[in-house]
Order: sequence, then C-alpha cells, then structure tokens
Amino acid sequence: MSVNPKLVHRKQACTHCGTSFHPSTPEEEFCCSGCAFVHDMITNEGLDRFYDLKGKATTRPVQNLAFERRDYEWLEQKMERSEAGDASRAELELGLEGATCAGCVWLIERVFSKEPGALQILTDPVQGRVEMTWESGRFDGLAFANTLQQYGYNLCPLDPSREPDRDPLLGRVGLCAAFAMNGMAFALPRYLGMPADFMFAGLFQLITALSATLAMAVGGSYFIRRAWNALQEGVLHVDVPIVLGVSLAYLGSLVGWLLGMESMLYFDFVAVFVFLMLGGRWVQDQAMRRNQRRLYEQDALPQTVLVEGQPVALSELQEGQVYEIRPNQIVPVASRILSESAPLGMEWIQGESDTREQARGSVAASGAIYRGRESLSLEARETWGDSLLYRLTKNEAMRKDHPFLQQVLRVYLWVVLVIGLAGGAAWAFGSGEISKGLQVTLSIFVISCPCALGVAIPLADEFAAAAARKLGVFVQQLSFWSRLRRVRRVLFDKTGTLTLDTPKLINVETLQALGDEERGALATLAAASSHPISRSLSETLAADLQLIDMDQQIEEQPGVGLRFTDRDGRQWSLTRPKGTSRSDVDFMRDGSTLATFCFEDTLRDGAAEEVQLLEKGGLECHILSGDRESKVASMASELGLSRNRWVARMTPDEKADLVDALDCRDTLYVGDGVNDSLAFDHAYATATPAFDRNLLSDKADCYFVTRGLTFLTSMIGLARRRHRVILNVFTFAVIYNIGAIAICLAGNMNPLLAAILMPISSVVTTVTVALGFKRVGRS
Repeated sequence: MSVNPKLVHRKQACTHCGTSFHPSTPEEEFCCSGCAFVHDMITNEGLDRFYDLKGKATTRPVQNLAFERRDYEWLEQKMERSEAGDASRAELELGLEGATCAGCVWLIERVFSKEPGALQILTDPVQGRVEMTWESGRFDGLAFANTLQQYGYNLCPLDPSREPDRDPLLGRVGLCAAFAMNGMAFALPRYLGMPADFMFAGLFQLITALSATLAMAVGGSYFIRRAWNALQEGVLHVDVPIVLGVSLAYLGSLVGWLLGMESMLYFDFVAVFVFLMLGGRWVQDQAMRRNQRRLYEQDALPQTVLVEGQPVALSELQEGQVYEIRPNQIVPVASRILSESAPLGMEWIQGESDTREQARGSVAASGAIYRGRESLSLEARETWGDSLLYRLTKNEAMRKDHPFLQQVLRVYLWVVLVIGLAGGAAWAFGSGEISKGLQVTLSIFVISCPCALGVAIPLADEFAAAAARKLGVFVQQLSFWSRLRRVRRVLFDKTGTLTLDTPKLINVETLQALGDEERGALATLAAASSHPISRSLSETLAADLQLIDMDQQIEEQPGVGLRFTDRDGRQWSLTRPKGTSRSDVDFMRDGSTLATFCFEDTLRDGAAEEVQLLEKGGLECHILSGDRESKVASMASELGLSRNRWVARMTPDEKADLVDALDCRDTLYVGDGVNDSLAFDHAYATATPAFDRNLLSDKADCYFVTRGLTFLTSMIGLARRRHRVILNVFTFAVIYNIGAIAICLAGNMNPLLAAILMPISSVVTTVTVALGFKRVGRS
C-alpha cells in the first residue's frame, strides 16, 4: 500500500481558533466540532469583527467546552453576596478561561452588553480575570456564564494561589531606567564639548556619579548576588563577565573622578549598562512566567477531592481511598469506577475529543474528564505522585540546566576573561595608558557577554518542546533532541505500542464461565500488573468482585507472567502460553489451566502510514515482540515490513541483546511494558506511551499521549530543525564575537557602544531562533 506523505501530514489552520490540524477531507475547516459551533454563532449574531481583531493570533480550541453542562451554583452565591445591601449597583471579580487576544476581549464585551442590567465589564486576558458591574436584581449572571461558555470562554472562581505575583525585577528596572536617563542627561554636555572649568561641570559629574552608584546598588546588586552564589557553588555563571565589566567600570570611574582623570569616567556607561542588562533579564523572566502559566487553563483539575464528605488535597490522596469528583472535572488518578457508569472525555489521554461510556468496575484513567451530570464515586488505584496527570503537569525536565550549554559557556567565559584581562594589560603597560587598557577590558567583557548564547539555546529547546506538546509528546531529557536527530532505526514493541494500550478480549464467555473464587483470583492478578492484557482483564471483570487473600505478594516475572499463593497454599498464575498454543494468556491454579484468553489487537491510528513514511525517509523499522509468531507476522504484514524486520516470542533478555546488536548509536526504541525495560537500557533513544502505571515513564526520553503514532516523523524532523537553528546561532555567535573582540583589542570600541551592541546581538539570535521555528507552527 502506497501512501502520499503530503496527504498524511497535510495541515491547515482552523478557521475559528487558528490551531493547526490534520483535516480528514479537503473541505474540512475546523479542528473540532466546538470551533465549528462557535464560528456559526459568531457569524449568525453578526459578530464577525471578532476575526478582524483576532487577526492571525491562535486561541485555544473550543472542543467540548461549548456543549458542557457546568454547575454555576457558586456564581449564584457570589452574586447574591455582591448584591447584599441597598446599593443599586453590584460588582464582582472572577477568573476567566480561554480569553487570549483583543478579539476575545471585544467578543466578551459584546456578549455582556446584551444582558439586561449589564453596566460594565473589564477583561484582563493576560491574568485571566474579568470584573463585572451590573444593576442589582436585573442581571442574570448564570445566563451570561452559560452564553459565554457557548462562545468558548469559562467563568470560574478566582484561585488565591494564582494571584499575580509581585514582580521583584520590575521595580528595579523602572528605577534603573530613571538612573540611566539621569546619568546620560548630565554626561551629555561633556560629550558635546563642555569645558572642564565650566561652573556646573563638577555638579554634573557628581549627579552622574550618584546615578551610577544608585544603579549599582539597585540593579548591579542583582547580578553581583547571582554571580557570587554561583561561584560559591563552583560554577562560572553567565553573570560573571557582567559583574566584572560593570564593577571595573564603576571602580575605575571612582578612581578617575577622585584623581581628575576624565578619560576614565564611565559613570554614564555603568548606569546605562545596568539598565540594559536588567531590562533584558526582566523580558526573559516574563517569557518564562508566561510558559509556566500555560497549564493553568486546565482548571477542570480539582485541587481537592471529597473523601467521606471532607475535602482532601490531591497530594494526600492515598491508594484505596474512595473519593468523589463533580461533573466536568478531571479524574486526577487512575481509579476504579464505583458509580453505575461514567461518560469520560479522553482529550488528555488521546489528544482528540472522544467521550466514551465506562461501566462500573472499569478503570478511569488519570486525566479523563468526567462528562456526567451527577457526582462520580471512584476508588483510587494510585497516589497523586504516581499518576499520569501529575507527570504531565509537573515541571518538565526542560527546566533543568542544559549540560552541553553549560560546558560551552564554561569554556567560553574562561576564554573571554583571559582575552579581556590580557588585552587590557597589554594596552595599559604597552602604551602606558591605564584608561585605554580599562576601556579595552570593559569593551571585551561587555560586547562578548554570552547572554545571547545562553538565552538562544534554551529558547530553541522551549520552541521545540512547545511544538512537541502540540503533537502530544512530552520530552523529559534535553539530550533527547540531539540523539533523536541521529536515529536511523526505530524499534517497536507490539502490544500497547503499535497497538492501542488495551486489547479487546475475544472469548468473554470463558471469563463468564469461571466461578466467583476463580474470578476473584484472576482480578487480583490482573490488578497487580500494568501489562495491556492485564488492564483489559481488569476492565472486563465485574466491579463487585472480592479480591482474595494472599499468603505472599504477587510476583511478576517480566515476559513470563504473574503468580501468587493464597492463604490455603494454592498457587494462582497468569502466564504466557508455552509451545504453539493459540491463546494469549493462560490462567492457572497449581499448574492446572483453568482458562485461556484470546485478545484482538487494534492498531494505533496512522501506524501503517507512519511506518511507511519512516521507511521512505531512510529509517529502518523493526518489531520486537514477546507475542506469538502468527500475531506478529500479521501485524508486520499490515505495516508492510519484510520477514527480516520482525521477531516474535522474545524474552526481555533477548530483546535487550537484539537492541544491543542493532544499535550503532542510532536506535529509537518505542515500548511500554516492564518486559521492555532491559531493551530501553541498550537503546540510544527511547519513547513510551503515557498511561497510568507505565513503569518506563521515568526511564524514557519522552512519552506520548496520543492514540496514533503520526508524531514520529514530525518529532525527528523537529529534532533536525532544532539542530539547524542552533547551528545558525553558533555560526552567528562565532563570527560576531571574533569581529567584536578584534575591534576591542584594536582599541576602537567604546564601552558604551559595546553596551548597546551586546543586547542587539541578543535580539538577532533570538529572532534567528524564532524564525527558525516559525514554519513549524504553520506546517
């Protein structure tokens, strides 16, 4: 079967939200039914100006939000408290989800103005807040909230833990800006030829010196403290040359001022440089804050759950506890459903809008969204720290220091320090002009500050990580990007990796024929394992089974099965069949087979097309499976792989040995079970599906939450693009620094000019990174 890669990976922007998606037909305009619904509402109500104001900005896909039934009882109570008293006007401040641009603000104002009694609404999309004022007794807040929800926005209570933080840098930046302008204003007459004996010359120098001193106290102290703390830890930080440059300039200026050496006066440079450095750091800090707020839109995640009617924080939820969640909240941990049934939305789990009904006793995955109308009763099967949702929402490994960057910066800083000090000394002793030597040293320290390089590479990582998240992939190791770029062989486990994580049980009647005791023992075994077959059995078994007492803990033998001994000394086991058996798993008691179970695999969406694209791109694809030969052969045929590209009935050790033999520092192993753990240790790069109790999630370089495998070629392409972007940044940095340092060593660079050129170089590198990833968002 031939597949056109352009059709498989063709993307277009959603007409409503602007999000890129894969259309199933050439005529498809919207990424989800929610966006189509909202677009129709906007056009039918004559609110098309929203799209003019929105422009090319991308908003959050509406998905199911427009159709949800939310409980706004809390809003009614807040409005009643706001209207208490004799005042004719009432006001209320609330949280707001989904507003991101000027178009959103305009649309919310238009919707609000149509409500009777509405007076004024102030919307802050940055902080996610809205402040409403209305006539008491006339305004229907619940109707407004429901209408707003239909447009894709959600009102919610303000969370005190998400109050806007006081920005410690903003005040410093403002003060340093004033000091810099003051210093430049009173230094300008000297540059314009003001004579030294002018009656106000001394006063002007005093004011410039005071401006520099205050800039050092307010802004310079920020860098000095960070550099000192890093040196105490034995780390050569990027702030070190900043501190050396500005400190030498300040101390040299003090000496020149006291000795009357006008050529050594750099007070104006000190004030301006501190402001530029602090302003650049504030901009960088703001970007990081925006990234850290990106998960706040998942407000459906409850901060607490009800255990016996009392709120319990997620971090305190224990395995085995029974708890409740409200409609439209996210199931925080993998849990057994105790209610009769539960409609669960799988956006988080599968990356697409898909609601399915799950029966009592089945396992609700961590991250599933409850779409029912009444509270849902659940039994936790794990703690919050062990859950999938915790792994998705915790700070990612992308926050860790970049090892390669740290090594490069360490060498770079030592070279700059040596060249700067040596160059300054050469000028000072060679020409006898100490001021000239100071100028050379300051210029080198300032103009070659590695801030641009230090920001560009983490920024490239952040762009790549953001693009990966859109694909449903979460990267855990920074080194994964460079290793993924070199991948030439992709090795797949079969069950749970090429197939969906839960296979379908074919012979359900065999399960139903077992007695209560046998079913209880089987449930005990299945509940102890994360293997896809075990999860399928757990979900198929009835909810009211009593797990039987064990005399010892369940023992799991990777690639073989599970077993335990009960209080009566009987041994129960769930094992892989031996010989040529056509079953997938045997259920045994004391060595005698009680039942054999057969399962049907469902291939992941787009798996066949993705394998063919990988092969056409020059990569080899292999299947390494512990399953029986007939099943592996059938799947290999479906994927278009030849006989030498798959192996069946492999033990964990055999998988590891084969990976070791195939690996030339170019293998990507994609697996999901404990039987893949040894193979993971031998592969060059690794990936795993992100489902609950996946024992490989902490070991894998990345994990994915999508139903399909269509992200693989995109991820490899993303790694190669990141490499090209970083290579371009390095090329620019080398050319810029060699040229700039040469000019400084020639004595032709003024420190003030260097202070201006340095942030310009940072802007150039940042723009280079942004442009390098611009096409990723449009592809």
